[in-house]
Amino acid sequence: KEGSTISLIDVAAAISGSPDAERARVRVGSDDPGENTRPFAVAFTSDGAQVIATCFRSNTVSFVDVADALAGRPAEHVRLHLTTPNGGPARPRGVALTPDGRHAVITGGAKTGPGSSLVWILDVEAMTVIGTVTEVGNESYFLAMVPNA
Repeated sequence: KEGSTISLIDVAAAISGSPDAERARVRVGSDDPGENTRPFAVAFTSDGAQVIATCFRSNTVSFVDVADALAGRPAEHVRLHLTTPNGGPARPRGVALTPDGRHAVITGGAKTGPGSSLVWILDVEAMTVIGTVTEVGNESYFLAMVPNA
């Protein structure tokens, strides 16, 4: 069964065997508790203040405020609905941040054949999509950022 939450884990507490290592659980991708959004990948912003989560089934990207999550307050502050040029499902998967932390890069796209994957570029501060690259592969998943030489 696919889920609809991400968890914030205290790694030191988990290593020590603490039963409360999970510090917060946050619903992402939908307000409907019955909808399974399938969170796929997460990345912390460079300052650690936010988590960016991709949600495969709901075709969304969530910006989660870490302090609010840890305090038990509503923490999904922004939910972006990704679009594709042909109107098909976005199916966001991987997420990585540029070395300067200003941009998040998301992979996705429905598996339909060669060139069916996309990459979305997000402005982290504005929490908006600022660019899309099409035809980057077939069912692309993860990625990494390399600083300019």
